[in-house]
Amino acid sequence: MFDMKRKFKNISEKSIKGCKNILNYWKILSPTTKSFLILSFYIFMPIALHYIFLHFNSCFEYERKGNWKSNILCAIVKAFALTFPVFIFPKITKLYTLIIALFIYIPYYIDSCHIMLFKQVITKGALMAIFDTNTAEATGFIKQFARFDTVSLLILFITLIVLTLKYVKQMDRNKSFFILEKISFITLLYALIYLNVFSKDWNRYRFVTVSMIHQYRDLRFELVANNIKKRRADIKPFENINDKFKNKKTTFVIVIGESAGRRHFQLYGYNRNTNPLLSKRNDIYAFSKIESPHAQTLLSLQKVLSFAYGDNKELMFTKGSIINYLKDAGFKTFWISNQEPGGRHASYQSVIAEESDYKIFNKDISQEKKTDILYDLDLMDYFQKALADTAEKKVILLHLRGSHATYDKNYPKEFDILKGNSSYKEYSVNSYDNSIIYNDFVINSFIEELKKQNQISYLLYFSDHGEDAGDTVNSCFCHHDGIRTEPMLQIPLILWLSPEYKKSYDLKISKKDLEKSYNTENLIHTIIKLSGLSNPDYEKAKSLL
Repeated sequence: MFDMKRKFKNISEKSIKGCKNILNYWKILSPTTKSFLILSFYIFMPIALHYIFLHFNSCFEYERKGNWKSNILCAIVKAFALTFPVFIFPKITKLYTLIIALFIYIPYYIDSCHIMLFKQVITKGALMAIFDTNTAEATGFIKQFARFDTVSLLILFITLIVLTLKYVKQMDRNKSFFILEKISFITLLYALIYLNVFSKDWNRYRFVTVSMIHQYRDLRFELVANNIKKRRADIKPFENINDKFKNKKTTFVIVIGESAGRRHFQLYGYNRNTNPLLSKRNDIYAFSKIESPHAQTLLSLQKVLSFAYGDNKELMFTKGSIINYLKDAGFKTFWISNQEPGGRHASYQSVIAEESDYKIFNKDISQEKKTDILYDLDLMDYFQKALADTAEKKVILLHLRGSHATYDKNYPKEFDILKGNSSYKEYSVNSYDNSIIYNDFVINSFIEELKKQNQISYLLYFSDHGEDAGDTVNSCFCHHDGIRTEPMLQIPLILWLSPEYKKSYDLKISKKDLEKSYNTENLIHTIIKLSGLSNPDYEKAKSLL
C-alpha cells in the first residue's frame, strides 16, 4: 500500500514538473511559433480524433487498417501541411481558421458521428439520405441520436474553433517564420506526392472532405432530379400488356409503410396487442417471410418501384417504373403521400411520384388543412376523393409516415396506449409499438373504405424497410444499411382482396405462399400479377404469387 502511494506521488510530481517545463518553454517561444503550433494543433485535432474513432469503432476490418500510431503521425503531417497557406498569406490567418472550420471541422464531425453511431464512415446511401431528408426527419434524427459522445464532440470542436480564433495571431516574417514555412512546405509535398501517388492505401490517407466530394460526385446522377429525368427520357412505353380485368371497373390500392418492423406485429406472433383490428379480420393474408432489399428508404424504394434488382441499378433508368407500367396499361394513377416531396436533390421515388396523374404531398395537405401536425389518417379525405374519381381503372398509392423516428410523433394522443418511461429503451419500445397500433387502425380504415366501393379491388400493404426497435443487443432504435440487423430488413406484407376480386380472378393463395421467403426488390412483378396484367417484362418466377 505504501509503495503504491509513493509511486502515485512520484507520477504526480513528474506530471506537474512536466507541465511546468512545457509552460516555461511556451513562454520563451516567439509569437510566430506559438501561432504556428496553435494552428497546427487546431487542424490536427479533428483529423486525429477521426482516425481514433475509425480504428476503435468501425465494424469493418479495412477501415481499421493500419497502426493507430501511424495514423496519428499521418494526422500530424496533414496538420503541418495545411498550415502552408498562412505563410503565403499571413494576413488571412483568422479567416483561414474559419475556412478550416468549414472544410475540416464540419465534415470530420459528421463522419466521426457516423462512425460512433453506425460503426462505419459515411456511405453513398447515408449521403443520399442526408440530401433527401426533410425538416421533420432531420429533427427526429437529431433528437434520437443526440448522445453524450456526439454532443461532447460538438462542444469540443466549437471550443477549439473559438479558442483558436481568440489566440492565433498573424505571423511575422522573421527567422522562425521562414524555418516553419519550410517545414510546412516539406510536409505539404510529402502529403501531396507520397500519400496520394506512391501510397498503396490512398483512401485511408485522403481527407474526409475529399472523400465526401468524391461520393457526392458519384451520386450526382442519382441525386439531382433533372439528371434522373434526363436519364429516363428515352424510356420506351410498355407494350403488349394483357389485362384479365379488361372492360371491368377496378380500383387497386398500394400502401407503402415506413420503418414498420415485422417483429412488432401481433399478426406475426408479437406478444403485445399491436394489431387489435387486423388480427380480427379473416379476409386478409399476412405473408410471414418478407424482407426489404435495404434498410434505408431511398435505396429500398428505388428497387421496389422499378425493375431494378441486386446490382442491376441501371434498370431504374432504362426501363419504366411501376407507375409507367400501370399508366401504359390504361390505369389512372394517384400518389397521396404523408411525406415531403424531393427538391433539387429529389430521390428516385419522388421523380416517379411526379409522373402520376394526380399527386399530393404532406406539404400541400398541411396548407389545405391549416395544420403543421399530420397523421397518416389525414390522408383519408384525399383517398376518398380518389375513390370517387370516375376513371374506370384506378391505382392509388399511399405513402405513410408510419413508424419513422421520432416514434411518439406518429400518432395522436388517443393512441398513447402503452406507457412507461423508466428507461430510454422502455419508452422507445412503447412509443414504437404505439405507432404500430395506430398503423393497424390506419390500414384497417383504408380497407373498410375500399370495401365500400363493391368493386374488383385489392389493398397491398408493405413497409419500405424494418426497424431495430429494441430487438437486438445494444439496439440502435434505427435503420441503416451500414449496421443493418435482421429486424431492419424483416417487414410486414399484408394483402386484402375484395369479394368481387375473388369472384373475377381465381387467385389461389396457399399456406406455402404465406410462408415463402421473398424480397421486395421484385415486388413490381407481384403488383403486375395482382393487377391481372402481364407482358414480356413480367417474370412469373419473381412474383410472390
